[in-house]
Parts: sequence; C-alpha cells; structure tokens
Amino acid sequence: MSTLDLHPPPAPERNLRRGYLDYPWGQLHIRSMGNPSLPLLVLMHQTPSASEMYLPLMRLVAERYHVVAIDTPGFGASDPMPGRVSVRRLAQELHSALRNTYNRPYFLFGHHSGAALATSIAAENPEWVSALALSGPPLLTEAQRHALPHSAEQIALEEDGGHLQKMWWRLRKKDQSAPLEISQRELQLAFTCGRHYRDCYQAVADYDFSSDLARVQCPVLLFAGKRDLLYGAVAASKKIARDARTLQSEVDAATYVCETHAPFVASALREFFSQETAQEAGQESAQGASTRVISTVETITRGSLS
Repeated sequence: MSTLDLHPPPAPERNLRRGYLDYPWGQLHIRSMGNPSLPLLVLMHQTPSASEMYLPLMRLVAERYHVVAIDTPGFGASDPMPGRVSVRRLAQELHSALRNTYNRPYFLFGHHSGAALATSIAAENPEWVSALALSGPPLLTEAQRHALPHSAEQIALEEDGGHLQKMWWRLRKKDQSAPLEISQRELQLAFTCGRHYRDCYQAVADYDFSSDLARVQCPVLLFAGKRDLLYGAVAASKKIARDARTLQSEVDAATYVCETHAPFVASALREFFSQETAQEAGQESAQGASTRVISTVETITRGSLS
C-alpha cells in the first residue's frame, strides 16, 4: 500500500442524520452521513463509547460512502439486549438490523470491541461484507483476556461525587494526551451504559477472535496506533487472516486514534476500500465481457447451423 495522504482536501459540509433501526429488543440508534446511493460503509465503536466517536471520521469519508455508525445494544441511545450477551449474539442482531434496513453488501470497520463485532459479522456473513477493516484487532493475550472485564467493574455512586473522579481517571489513563472533551464524553457514556460496559468487555474476553478471523473470506485491513495496547496484535493477526494487509505508515496514537488522528484513519479506509471497489468493478467488467463473447459465439454458431 502506498504512503497515506494525511492531509486530504477538506470535505464539503454534509448533513448528519440520526435515526433508528428496529431489532427484536427495541431500536438501535444510528448516525449516518453521505449520499444513500454511494457504497455503504458501517462503523462499529469501541466500549464504552458510542457512534458519536466517529463524527470526525465520518465527515472525511462521506464524499465516497454512505456512512452508518451504529450504537451497540446497551450503548449510546440503543436499547439493550436481555440476558447474557456474547460477541456472536450482538453481531447477529447488528447484522440482521443492517440487512433488513439496507439490504445490500457493505464495507465494515470496527475499532477495539467494535473490531470483535465486525469480525464476527464478516465471518458469519461472507456474502454481505465486501471488505473488513480493523483498528486494534482484539487478539488478546491471556493476561489481557483476564484483566479486561475487571477493568470495567461498575463504580458505585457516592454522595460526594467521588465516583465521577474514579471513572474519570479510569478513562483518562487510556490516553492522557487526548482532548479533555473526549474524556468528558466517555465519562458520560460510561455511566449511561451501566452494567453493559463490563458485560461487553466480558463478551470480548470470551470471544475466539482468531478462529473467526481465519474464517473471514473478504480482504482485511489491520492497523493500530503505536501507543494502542493492541498494537502488538496487528502483526500476529495478519498471520491468521486469509487475505490481510497492514499500513506502511503508522501514527503515535492510542485508543482514540479514530478521533485524534481522523485524517490518517480516513485516508487508510478510503485507499483500502477504493481498491476493493475497483477490483470488484474489474471483475464485473471481465464477467460482462466474457458473457458478451459467449453470446457472440452462440449467435455465430446458430447462424452456421441454420
């Protein structure tokens, strides 16, 4: 892959739309941007965030795609699922809602826990996912698998507001160089999602990412910021995937790379997905030419026999 263009021309102002997709347990909140006639690009957020984290990225890719960022069940403004959740169960519901609403194949991008959901969707629905991009692939070590759910234990409310300080520093330590506005938003979302914060981390810890990644049939892009805790999983994940590529360029970023380095991520996604679009168009053109040749031969043959 060529060196990324970190300074793409500014996109014109685009209308952001918000809406809901129906699913068996209520509704799933989405943010969308771009012309609905363009190729569909679906974004899956990390935990305990929501689709709001993708706003900077959406503005940079909406000129080429109809971008849909979806709140995972129990997060943002999406209704939760009852009972114990798993990556597979969450992924099934998300894909079903997307399929029922848009009814066409789509490009898929997931970050951290969103990467787990995206991988499960791609593994289970190869005819629907045209290409898959993963930021911070969740190929966890045993230590990470054990620690992940405990890092999201619920914090009890305290009269003096001490719970706010505790959650603030839990989230702030992920990247203390990130804008304070990101930490403030994540603080609010972490309390809004309640127990689903830990439940989702437990689901990711229990998820067999490597097995599903090996089953994914479409092309896969893998990357992570150099300060991301999952940076080391990129090279290992590439060895597992059937058709994977990584970036030649890297950025000094952590868990909020999709916001702090949105132009970098946007450039990576545009280049990767445009390559797949061009390849599909070439295949369709070749198939069309083959069909025309066969038709011509059949016509000549019929003429010779008559």
